[in-house]
Amino acid sequence: MQQSKKIKIQIKEKDKEALEFMQSKCRGLYNWWIAKLKGGESWRVYEAKKTLQASKAYDPEMNQVYGKLLAEVYFRIDKAMKVFFRRCKKGEKKKGFPRFKPRHQFFTLLYPALSGSLPGLGHFRVMYLGNQENKISTSLTSFDYIF
Repeated sequence: MQQSKKIKIQIKEKDKEALEFMQSKCRGLYNWWIAKLKGGESWRVYEAKKTLQASKAYDPEMNQVYGKLLAEVYFRIDKAMKVFFRRCKKGEKKKGFPRFKPRHQFFTLLYPALSGSLPGLGHFRVMYLGNQENKISTSLTSFDYIF
């Protein structure tokens, strides 16, 4: 069963800047929540997602980022917290609390249902590598292909 498909996208310079902008806003939201968690805030993913509108009011530039990208940040944190709590429960010595992510460690953006254009970016040319029999349901945009 094929679990991933590598595609090459050709984008314009302004679209590259838009992707970098969205990546920086997602990384900022991630790091802001990690700081809150290190400060003693409790973590409940769906309660945290309810604060997204307040975050957008605080930083109006976040309104330019596709909402599902921002929502995916919460699931990324939730996954990291589940791993941390699993290690705590097992009593492991190195529990691995989630860390702040610098620019070079926050590459991937998750887009639901790629269809030849990315919401917030517009249209671009998609080149599929491999067979096209399987329908794409999710697209991971990794910046190692863009820079």
